Amino acid sequence: MSSPPDSSGRGSRHLGRHPAVIGALETVRILLVLVTIAFVLAAIAWFIGIAEQRPLAAIPGWAFTGLAAATGLSVRPGEALMSFPPSLLCLIVWLLLRNAASRTATALDANARLQRAGQLTAHRAPRTSAYLSIAGAFVLITVGFGFALGAATPSLIGFTRVGLLVGTAIVFGAGLYPQAAAADSRLSARLGEQWTGALEDAHRVCVRAGWWLAGLAALAVAAGLAIEFEKVSAVVDLYSAPLEAAIGLSVVQLLYLPGILAVALAWLSGAGVHLSAAETASAFSAAGGPRPAVPLLAIIPENPPAFLAAAPALLFIVGVLLVTLRRSWQHVDLPVITVASAQLLVLMWMWGLFSTGGLGPGGLEVFGVPALMFPLITGGLVIAGLWAGYGLILAARRAQPQD
Repeated sequence: MSSPPDSSGRGSRHLGRHPAVIGALETVRILLVLVTIAFVLAAIAWFIGIAEQRPLAAIPGWAFTGLAAATGLSVRPGEALMSFPPSLLCLIVWLLLRNAASRTATALDANARLQRAGQLTAHRAPRTSAYLSIAGAFVLITVGFGFALGAATPSLIGFTRVGLLVGTAIVFGAGLYPQAAAADSRLSARLGEQWTGALEDAHRVCVRAGWWLAGLAALAVAAGLAIEFEKVSAVVDLYSAPLEAAIGLSVVQLLYLPGILAVALAWLSGAGVHLSAAETASAFSAAGGPRPAVPLLAIIPENPPAFLAAAPALLFIVGVLLVTLRRSWQHVDLPVITVASAQLLVLMWMWGLFSTGGLGPGGLEVFGVPALMFPLITGGLVIAGLWAGYGLILAARRAQPQD
C-alpha cells in the first residue's frame, strides 16, 4: 500500500514537478519578498532625498545594491567602499533561504513516496539538482543584478560570505547532514561510533555557546551605554536634528547588530577592534584618536580602567560553564569536547567574517574585528574554558567513591 502524499500543502503543491523546478519556485517565493522590500525601502529613500532631484531610475540601482549588501557582498554606492555587511539583514536572508531549502526537501520527500509506489517517474539525482537550482536562482538574482544594476563590487571576502550564506542555509534547511547515512557508517567503521555520535552533542554545545556569547556581548554593550550615556548623547547632539538622528542611527545600528556583538566580544577578549586603518581598541589598549559620529563608538573607553584587563576571563568562564552546567541528559566526553572545539572555531571564524570591513568614508574605511585574530583569541578563550570544564568533570568523577 502506498504512502499518501504530504497533505500539509508544503509538498502537495509540487507533486510531479521536476526537482530543479521545485527548487527554483521555492527560491522565487523568497526572492519576491526580498526584492519587494528592497524596492520599497529604495523608494522611501528616494522620497526622503527628493530635494536632490534624483531620477526615478535610481530606485532599482539602490534596491539591488541593498540586496547585494544583505547577502554579504561589498558595495560601492558612491566613492567609498562599504564591505562591512548589515549582518542582521544577512541573518534574515539566511533564514529565508533555509526555509526555501526546507520546503524543497519536504516536496522532494512527498514525490519520493509516490515514486516508490510507482505513481511518478523517478528523476536522476533529484536532491542535487533541486539544491543547485536554489543556489543558482538565488545567486543569479541577488549577485547578478547586484553587479548589473546595483553598485556591488568584486572582493574575495564578499564572494566568500555569499558562498557561506547560501551553502550553510541549504545544508541546514535541507537537513543534508542526517541523510548522509553511508558517510556516517564509514566514519563509524574508521573512528568508532563514539566519535560520530559526538557530532550531535557537540552541535548542542556550539548552539548554546553562540547564545551565551551573544548574551555576554549584549550585556557589555548595555553596560557601556549606561556608563558612557553622556558621551553617547553628546554624539547625537552634534546633528542638526538630534531626535531624528537618534531614531535613524538606532535603526541603522540595529541592522548591524550581530556585527556589533562581535565587536564587543573582540574588545573584551583583547583581539581588538579596528576603529580606523590606524587605530585599534581593546580592553588592554587606549584609543584616543578621533572617531566618526556614531553613538555606539562613544561607549568604547579611551583609557580602559585597569580592572578590565581581566575581561578575557569572562570568555574563559563561559567555556567552563558550557560544560559544567550542561543538562543532565547531555553527554560530554573527549570526542564531544574535541568536535565542539573545532565547530566553535569555525563558528567564530564565520561570525568574524560578517563583522569586518569598511563602512564608508569619515574614518570608517577599516572597521570591525580582525578576521584572523577574532576566532583565534576570542574563540580560543572559550575553547580553553571547554577543556578546563572537562578537566573539572574528570576530577569530580575520580573523586567519587568507587562502589
